[in-house]
Amino acid sequence: MAKHVWNFVYSPQSLVSRFYKSKYFQNTHILQAKASPGSSFIWQGIITARNEVLKGYRWILGDGNSINCTQDPWLIGKGDFKVDQTRAYADNNMVVSQLFLQGERKWDAHKVVSIFSNSDANLILSMRIPDLPSMDRLAWAHSTNGKYSVKMGYHLWHNHHVGFGSVVQSKGWTRLWKLDLPHKTKLFLWRFCRNNIPLKSRLSTKGVHIPVDCPMCTSEVEDLRHLFFQCPFALACWSYYGAAYAMSTEDSASGWLLFKLDTCSSEEILLIVTVLWGIWFFRNKKVWENKRVTADIAMSWSAKTISDWKEARDKHAAQVVSKLSVRISPTVKWKKPDYGVYKLNVDAAIKLGEISFSMGLVLRDHSGTLVAGKTICKLMVSSVFEAEATAILEGLQWLINMTVDKVIIESDSFLSVKALQNSQENLLEVGNILSACRSILDSRPEFSVSFVKRQANRVAHVAARIPCSLNCQNIFSTPPSLLLEPLLYDLSY
Repeated sequence: MAKHVWNFVYSPQSLVSRFYKSKYFQNTHILQAKASPGSSFIWQGIITARNEVLKGYRWILGDGNSINCTQDPWLIGKGDFKVDQTRAYADNNMVVSQLFLQGERKWDAHKVVSIFSNSDANLILSMRIPDLPSMDRLAWAHSTNGKYSVKMGYHLWHNHHVGFGSVVQSKGWTRLWKLDLPHKTKLFLWRFCRNNIPLKSRLSTKGVHIPVDCPMCTSEVEDLRHLFFQCPFALACWSYYGAAYAMSTEDSASGWLLFKLDTCSSEEILLIVTVLWGIWFFRNKKVWENKRVTADIAMSWSAKTISDWKEARDKHAAQVVSKLSVRISPTVKWKKPDYGVYKLNVDAAIKLGEISFSMGLVLRDHSGTLVAGKTICKLMVSSVFEAEATAILEGLQWLINMTVDKVIIESDSFLSVKALQNSQENLLEVGNILSACRSILDSRPEFSVSFVKRQANRVAHVAARIPCSLNCQNIFSTPPSLLLEPLLYDLSY
């Protein structure tokens, strides 16, 4: 349903969009539409889903003429993307373009500070205004391309309605996935800690009409506490290892296991897992195959299963190590371009909490000799993706004014390079940057962009960290001291 809302926004000329608009929101936008009395169940569902879409969309600043600066979600750096809604504003119809200096694409700092709270004003002044004006547009803020997807919509819905608050916060979660156990066993433990094991009592709450008695003893309701700790079969399994846990004082069996994962030794955790896994396996044998075994057999099987898995895993690992020792992969390094070809390595550096980010550009010829380098510092952008794409754009714009022919631009941002190569539309701020890059690449076929691993982009990585003042750039033809070592390393064999 939420996908329909998104299609109404970005495909208003489609037959479905035109049909629903003519029937339900002729004189307004889908984002302001309401469920009218007697409307269809489908439309009511669309309106309900629309409310979820509203939690994840924001305006992307273009010319600023379509964004209400006090009511619309447009402010990067805030959870709801809106300015302080508890503050009274003199003009609730003001658009963002009214916050620009007259005739310029710059913020009117005095006006911004006088209207908004200090925190909002700082966020607004730190936002970059696009160099080239374009139409303001809506985008989904929780994806890398600004487009809504059912998958991302579900994740946002889950965080809002279920969220991390429903899950006990514990280091046991991290330790669980690091246990040296078969993956299916770890998945079982995860479901146990989430109380998601499909026991009879739980299935009955989901509309499955079955008897809820324990299949092992038929005397009690089957739940986590009973099946794994209080059933006679479970007690015999724990007794096999000389272990006993008093669950009567515990709030829940799932919380107990999570606590044990966080605090117990590896030996005790292995014992607990062996018992729980054996109980669950042979409980299922009884349910589905009507096979019953003694606790001794169950525990012996469970311990042997885990032991056999470890032995097989170690054997496989030894074979892999043996193959690697025969064929050692070469170290990833920067490669010199062909004769007559130049290489421009670019990278961006971002520090959390800073108001700016920096970029490093290093141009070298076929012999690996430094031709020129450049460092740039600009106002912070909304993502690492945007920063890396900006570095590529800066490199292309720099090359246009240089007397070089064929140039390969190398970046260690796979996301940026892939986005340039597939030419798909991106609705976020980075979309403007990618479009500018494609325009230059289309007009200059002698320029190309390729991806390299970070080890092969070391020079640009270091250059991006050379100190540079905000909104300034430094150009050099002889390498700064910080670049000497990485440049020499790239030339070594």
